[in-house]
Amino acid sequence: MSNRSSESATQSNLNRAKALAMSLVRSNQGVLGLLILIVLSATPIGVKTNGIRFSLYSPYFWSWNNFANVFRQTSITGILAVGMTFVIITGGIELSAGSGLAFLGCISALLSAHSTLAFPLIVLVTIGAGCLIGAVNGTLVTWGRFQPFIATLAAMVTLRGLAFRITGSNIVTDPGLAARFSWLSGNIQIPIPGPLQSLLGTSQLWNPVPVFAIIFIVAVIVGQILLTRTKFGRQVMSVGGNEEATRLSGVSVFRTKIAVYALCGLMIGIAALMFTARTSTGDPASGIGYELDAIAAAVVGGTALTGGRGSIVGTLIGALFIGVLNNALQLNSIDRYTALALEGPIILLAVAFQRGGIKKPRAVTTA
Repeated sequence: MSNRSSESATQSNLNRAKALAMSLVRSNQGVLGLLILIVLSATPIGVKTNGIRFSLYSPYFWSWNNFANVFRQTSITGILAVGMTFVIITGGIELSAGSGLAFLGCISALLSAHSTLAFPLIVLVTIGAGCLIGAVNGTLVTWGRFQPFIATLAAMVTLRGLAFRITGSNIVTDPGLAARFSWLSGNIQIPIPGPLQSLLGTSQLWNPVPVFAIIFIVAVIVGQILLTRTKFGRQVMSVGGNEEATRLSGVSVFRTKIAVYALCGLMIGIAALMFTARTSTGDPASGIGYELDAIAAAVVGGTALTGGRGSIVGTLIGALFIGVLNNALQLNSIDRYTALALEGPIILLAVAFQRGGIKKPRAVTTA
């Protein structure tokens, strides 16, 4: 009897340990994935098949210039992912992010090339237009009773068409574009504390930091504070967790959702300005697939597609995971399409971890 009781206790402890391990994996899947990618990229580990060796290792990976490049490439989709995280937490989706980036990027380029508006006003107009587009999407989802997928799909098609319409299907170019946006795509030398200056022999950071990276990190910090330290953030979580209970508690679900989509539109506007600064053009065909990268970053970072759970810091990790993957493939001369092909399985694995693994279908019994 005692042996059976001991075996039962041991099995119970094993089950609890397994559940704890799975919980840790689910809550830190982005961090684990990023660490694995960094190890594979920084060490000469590979797989050899049919005489062909596949490896993510590159001797150039472990350098500041490469890290800065990863942040520079990740920042635009990362900022989109910050806004996307808020939307997904409420149980929604934003499919028009890529088209919105193209449309707002064309607006900023046209205003810069063909108007006398000061640059700060161009920034305000672009971001304001993004907020307006987001608010319209949120209104369609709430007051219009459209499914988020349908509402934002319609917006995606409409904004892409408008981008081509206002530019005449041409890429907007102007000699002044690069000059006006140059500071946004440049680097900043960050001063270091006095006691460290003599130690390092300089009054500046030993390497410049991309402005894109600083904007991205600021967006992550503000987004995390907004989500975890404010009444609005608690309402966002509550709406995603149980919308009906939130409504009965006196919270305006409609206003919360509209504000979330407007916030996502604001992030799209910022990303559009950054894209214009990076390319010095307004391209109506830009941003294709960016919404998928943003969704992938949020999901890999632990945001549940069913809503009610998510983290902006997790989204940062997820965005860096996608960025490091793309970077490692580029350093090994592997094309971008391979990275796209890998993103699908990565999303499936992330969702499988979130729900506790891939479960076998239950057998159907008939009387």
